[in-house]
Amino acid sequence: LDQRGVYGFADFAKPMADYAITFGDAIRPWDPKTRTITIAPWGKSWTWFNTGEAYVTWAAAKSVSYTYTFHFNEDITSAQIITELRLGWLGKLTLPTWLVSATMSKPTPPPGACPPPSGASREQISQCAAWIRNTVLLPGVPSLEYSIGRYPIFKIADSQGRKIQPSYDAYLQWASTPANNQPDPEFAAEWLSIDDLQAVGGTKPGQSFVGAKSNSISGLDLCDPSHPCGNLWNPWGLTGCVKALFGEI
Repeated sequence: LDQRGVYGFADFAKPMADYAITFGDAIRPWDPKTRTITIAPWGKSWTWFNTGEAYVTWAAAKSVSYTYTFHFNEDITSAQIITELRLGWLGKLTLPTWLVSATMSKPTPPPGACPPPSGASREQISQCAAWIRNTVLLPGVPSLEYSIGRYPIFKIADSQGRKIQPSYDAYLQWASTPANNQPDPEFAAEWLSIDDLQAVGGTKPGQSFVGAKSNSISGLDLCDPSHPCGNLWNPWGLTGCVKALFGEI
């Protein structure tokens, strides 16, 4: 997920503190009839930076069982991504595509363009991405349509775990960046319920984290203020929850 344009070209306005995703640990597995699959940023499908920012975002997504359902076209060259949240007794909230259009599509590089040659520009490298993600608010509404931006998604390993180059090495170099490896024991205790980050290996250099506790969809207890989005009954709690979740769109 090259949201920051570290390897390819990106102009995404809301980059998250995450590294990679996989469809191998889906909340709802691939359905060939509907061509859909559902994954969760708080589940086993997502890999995050080892930073306090990532802990907070993960916890906010988990508290409302935030999920993405990918609806692919017939030839699996594009997908509409539908966001869902679960708000306890208020039920499930599905963001309509007229409000937020999140899509991804396969690029079509010219012959001989991939793998990208040494010294290729970020734009040239993005032509070799597996997918291009694009998010637009109020699509098709004159004067109101707003693009959050695009970013490339590169495949770094195949279904057997074999590395795909040169994107794997680019990912590894980016994942080793010190700014992405700033473990915060205090935030880990508050947001991940991990009282001793060192004991679980979370303070070692070059670590990332995956939400492996549960891959089941529960939902939000709106009466529990300990949840990142639990205190929705006052403007401060609601604002904090929206800010934490907005970047996940």
